[in-house]
Amino acid sequence: MDERPQRALSLLHGKHELSRRNALKVLAGLVASAQAACIEQPGDVVRPYARTQGELVPGRARAFATTMLWGGFGVGLVVESHEGRPTKVEGNPDHPASDGATSAQQQASVLDLYDPDRAKSVSRAGEPASWDALFAQLERTPGPRWLVAPSASSPLEQRLLAQLASRADTHVVTTDRYLHQNVYRGAELAFGRAVEPQLDLARCDIVA
Repeated sequence: MDERPQRALSLLHGKHELSRRNALKVLAGLVASAQAACIEQPGDVVRPYARTQGELVPGRARAFATTMLWGGFGVGLVVESHEGRPTKVEGNPDHPASDGATSAQQQASVLDLYDPDRAKSVSRAGEPASWDALFAQLERTPGPRWLVAPSASSPLEQRLLAQLASRADTHVVTTDRYLHQNVYRGAELAFGRAVEPQLDLARCDIVA
């Protein structure tokens, strides 16, 4: 639909040939206008920064080097940010684990920040709870306890998990959504040690 209203009206007043294409343009514009008029737009308040950030230019993206835990290892990434909000993930070309590339899962990881259904607090049986209530429930519950946690490369996290696992009534299991154990086992069979394969596709004719 042409955004110039006078041109759109001229299609109806005979100044231009009212072909089927032009008629569909006018009809699409009318439908869109009717829908926009019937939808209540949410209110928004624009507030200035309480503290001016001299290095921030509205509308200009900034890039930050960061690390993402992936399969128990840190992968170097570069995250694009607009006004303090991460919007795009790319690989860090200076990091050997990513070499400037990313996977589909790493690209989509930025959506976790804006997922309205993500866990924001402790819950029990779908109802809001608290950390104090959780620890009290654990103390009252007899028998062994199982903690399922993602793999950690942080020495602090590893030490804390080891302290939990040292208790006679607590078992710690680490797992990841994207496991590389089979990749490392295959590398051991091929190269004699567990390594992270780096694929060289320069001489490939077909990649499936």
